[in-house]
Amino acid sequence: MIRDEEEIQEMAERAFYSIIQYCPDAFRAESVNVGLVLLEEKQQNKCGVTTDLSRVTKLFDMTSDDLVNLRVSLQGFLNQFEYSPEMLTEAELTHFVNTRANDLRMTQPRLAKIKDFNVDFERLFRQLVDDPKAQILK
Repeated sequence: MIRDEEEIQEMAERAFYSIIQYCPDAFRAESVNVGLVLLEEKQQNKCGVTTDLSRVTKLFDMTSDDLVNLRVSLQGFLNQFEYSPEMLTEAELTHFVNTRANDLRMTQPRLAKIKDFNVDFERLFRQLVDDPKAQILK
């Protein structure tokens, strides 16, 4: 039995994830998870953001204009990440995280073991960002 577990561990790939958070007031440091980046070192990366901003509106007093601006910012973030295909190492992801200076922040990269990149991305997104009914914008 232990041998099977060791084989499964060997099949798992090393990856890093970072949670994208909306934090409109840096002084209070309150935030809501609104997206996820997953990086399989030297292979691929993926970014997704939520389309369901109900948790944001529950925590923060937002006007309809604020929501429009947040949606535009999230789309801009996706576009920026999509055009950074060279980001394939933990150091590059960490640099990207450290250069965020607006209301969309990212957590420092955390280690994850993955077996199927896309399946594990969806699982992490559901666990860390959304409820199972929400859509993912990619």
